[in-house]
Amino acid sequence: MIKPPRDNRTYHFTELSNGVKVMFVHDAECRKSAAAVSVRCGQFHEPDQINGLSHLLEHMLFLGCEAFPQPNHLSHHVSQYGGQANAWTGTESSHYFFDVQHDGFLTACEQFMAMLQKPLFHIGRIQKEIEAINAEFLMKQQDDLRRLYQVHKETCNPAHPFSRFAVGNKEVFSAHSLETLQSALETLHGQQYVADKLAFCFVSALPLDSWMHQIEKRLEEFSSLPGKEPDYPPLYLPTQRGVQIQVMPLQTACRLIMTFTLPSLHINTRSKPLDFISQLLGDEGNGSLFCVLKQAGWCTGLSAAEGSAAVTSVTLISICS
Repeated sequence: MIKPPRDNRTYHFTELSNGVKVMFVHDAECRKSAAAVSVRCGQFHEPDQINGLSHLLEHMLFLGCEAFPQPNHLSHHVSQYGGQANAWTGTESSHYFFDVQHDGFLTACEQFMAMLQKPLFHIGRIQKEIEAINAEFLMKQQDDLRRLYQVHKETCNPAHPFSRFAVGNKEVFSAHSLETLQSALETLHGQQYVADKLAFCFVSALPLDSWMHQIEKRLEEFSSLPGKEPDYPPLYLPTQRGVQIQVMPLQTACRLIMTFTLPSLHINTRSKPLDFISQLLGDEGNGSLFCVLKQAGWCTGLSAAEGSAAVTSVTLISICS
């Protein structure tokens, strides 16, 4: 493993026999312990007829599991030790994380792994969480960046899963009975929250020998169900390229967003060419594109990043003035 000369952390990466990937980090100077997991389950993996199911699944994992049936058990525990827990759902993956004072770390890890492995999906809590997701949806309706993201979805290939309504709301979920949603959640979790789709990272100032092997043993309990990732159609059809779209913002703003379609870069994970290009485009130093545009009075901000990497990678340049 290559690390900077001044990095005093100790790293231990392993892939367990069931396929779980895990990075253990000892950082003697960190003030809190922390853990995170990336699950290869997102919007692209949910059934066509229940848009937003992966988002609902993310919410439900916090609402009780076999070992800890009380809702929000992890959040309650870490808050008592000066920490917090949260999660978010993307197109191809979902991410969960927490931080906590060191003396609450091992208990938090056990609760964290338990909620990922055996959630309850209590029907009464499903209805309550639909209301929470609907509130999120209503709040974001006035967000110009979220509206632009939806324009991106509406103008891509409708056969690609990126075009789906990913967030979910009360109207979408109400088209199905709570029993149907419960069954769909169980199926999605059973297919996707399995060993070879999980990548964990644990960080603590506690000596590795005092906790690493205990967590490894616990992670070995995740079931293994290897499966093939779905094949996706092109993100853009030929007629959807080289077009100009004008959007009227809700707030006073002027943005130019240029989207470039590129071949999938999954095979270039070591060299990361798109990251390199994005850094060049988004650089703000002397002689950079941003510096030239700002000196000309043409922009106040510029950023570049990749989008979905399933089939097509996307670089966005946002110029605000």
